[in-house]
Amino acid sequence: GDPVKADTNLREALSIYDALIAPDSPLVAVARSYLAAALLQAGLRDEAREELERLTARGQAGFPRDSSHIVMLGLTAYVASELEDRQRASDLFEWLEPYSGRWIVSPGAFALWPVQRSLGRLATVAGDFELALEQIAAARKQSQSARALPCVALTRLDQARALRARGREDDSEQIVALAREARELAQEIGMGLVVDQATLIEAAFDNGPGGAGVENLEVTR
Repeated sequence: GDPVKADTNLREALSIYDALIAPDSPLVAVARSYLAAALLQAGLRDEAREELERLTARGQAGFPRDSSHIVMLGLTAYVASELEDRQRASDLFEWLEPYSGRWIVSPGAFALWPVQRSLGRLATVAGDFELALEQIAAARKQSQSARALPCVALTRLDQARALRARGREDDSEQIVALAREARELAQEIGMGLVVDQATLIEAAFDNGPGGAGVENLEVTR
């Protein structure tokens, strides 16, 4: 859809929360975490960064400990990871780590992904690649056990990203294989963004690690 229209609609919805609900209400924090993620999905990175800053301004105290607590942290971790915000990634890792082994599930019982997927992505941004790969592998195993195919595709892509960020030349074949697996599964189940992201990673290695297109490729968020 139209990113500008999406931004307008999202901000109009949030303005209703701001007008009717106390600023420190848990509902506002929930709305802002969803807004930040939606802005990012719409390609509005600067706006998503603004929301990320608002969400984390009070530290962990800004995330009420209610039934939406893990969801808020998970969505905020997604935004921090995509924006490669290293400091906030480190903070969010600390806040999410106690829930390792669980799934991020909304109050309406909609499962997003394993907590360890978020932990792995945050660790990647923070530069701890061994920890990142360990967490993502655990999340992939959980996803496979639950037969959660979208999460399997996501964790394959996450593994490729973490290995690519590590920057070791001998990882190139594994990166391409993981990206291909993620793309093929995503194509089967209709995950367009994952297809795009995985395709760009594959293309970056068409001419070998450090190939001609690597520096100029920007992953579609």
